[in-house]
Amino acid sequence: MDSKNLCIVIFCGQPKLVLQLDRQPHEALHQRIAINYTFSGLSRTETQKYILSRFKASGRREPPIEESAYELIYTTTGGIPRKINKLMTMALLLGFKEKQSILTPDIFLKSNDEDTLKIP
Repeated sequence: MDSKNLCIVIFCGQPKLVLQLDRQPHEALHQRIAINYTFSGLSRTETQKYILSRFKASGRREPPIEESAYELIYTTTGGIPRKINKLMTMALLLGFKEKQSILTPDIFLKSNDEDTLKIP
């Protein structure tokens, strides 16, 4: 057998993937994993920068968010981009529904409740 690496495979997934690979049937595959990295989320500052970058990419210089709401966004989402995106989408929809031009911590609290946006 050649000792060359003819193929490199990158696995990406939720934490459950690591648990699955740790199981006995996948031991041979698990032994061949050279690098294992677990993303733990963005910091509070990185979360705010992430939100700013998303608004800038959409053409808006400053996000319509009260400064005090960033801490709530961070604690609610744990800095996980997927969760930040979902919370931001819900907050923007709720802000529009309630005719709010600035998103307050209260809007984010309400947005975290799935029933808030139900249409009567």
